[in-house]
Amino acid sequence: MLLRRRTEDAQSTFQRNRNCSSAERGRRRPPSKGSLPRVRDIGCDLLQLENEVRRDGDFGYSKVEGTSRREPAVETDVPKGHKYADLSLKHEALKPAAKRELVDFAQQAHGLSQRAACEMLNLSRSVYRYQPDTDRDLPVIEAIQAVLEINPGYGFGKLFKTMRRQGYRWNHKRVYRVYCLLKLNKRRKGKRRLPSRFPEPLAVPPAANCCWSIDFMSDALMCGRRFRTFNVVDDFNREALAIEIHLSLPAPRVIRVLERVSLFRGYPEKLRVDNGPEFISLALANWAEENDVMLDFIQPGKPT
Repeated sequence: MLLRRRTEDAQSTFQRNRNCSSAERGRRRPPSKGSLPRVRDIGCDLLQLENEVRRDGDFGYSKVEGTSRREPAVETDVPKGHKYADLSLKHEALKPAAKRELVDFAQQAHGLSQRAACEMLNLSRSVYRYQPDTDRDLPVIEAIQAVLEINPGYGFGKLFKTMRRQGYRWNHKRVYRVYCLLKLNKRRKGKRRLPSRFPEPLAVPPAANCCWSIDFMSDALMCGRRFRTFNVVDDFNREALAIEIHLSLPAPRVIRVLERVSLFRGYPEKLRVDNGPEFISLALANWAEENDVMLDFIQPGKPT
């Protein structure tokens, strides 16, 4: 009896829920003409057609060979075998040499005039007719190589000043352009070494004032502060021409001492020096060249 009552209650509840759901479906608004149909209202044949289209991946766009999906093909008038055929797809600035070749191609293949071809490529006709003079920089190259054979460790600054002292009046921009064309502006890594100067063996000069030797010595005071002495000696009779004492003796101070000695002894023919920073400086080299004094560098590590 109890089981029959529970079964009847369950059937009545199911029937009541079914009537409510049908009533709600009756109160819903009908779909408008512009709305999309629901998936359950679409037939199986239409769903199958959509799956086939998605599987192909076209979606109404035709694939073009050499391009990505949905990208239109790029049309160009340059022949396929020409070496500039792929430049229309790249946004790279053309150099005047390449534009000259394209102007020639446009004149020969399409019959354009020189003016029209230059305007199309945005190239001036004076630039198109320009013929570079390749032999114009030969004197500059020879002058640069001559200086670097003697001083291979010079950079552009010392090189240009040396060329000016030799009498060349070329602009620094022109010299630097040739300097870069010779691949001399690249940074050289490694240990800095002194250039080989082919030192001559020590010999006694035949007369006084032929060869001077200059060098530095250092010592310290009672307080511990160090000082230096600059010594000038005549190699003929070992006469001490000057001894300059100071805490700092840079290259300009060395030149002042040599000028003071030369007032009563004259300039020597040769000046024997070591490879210290004061003696390999550009200031001392300029002074020696202006007064016709040859700098004789000793072999590194061998003062005698």
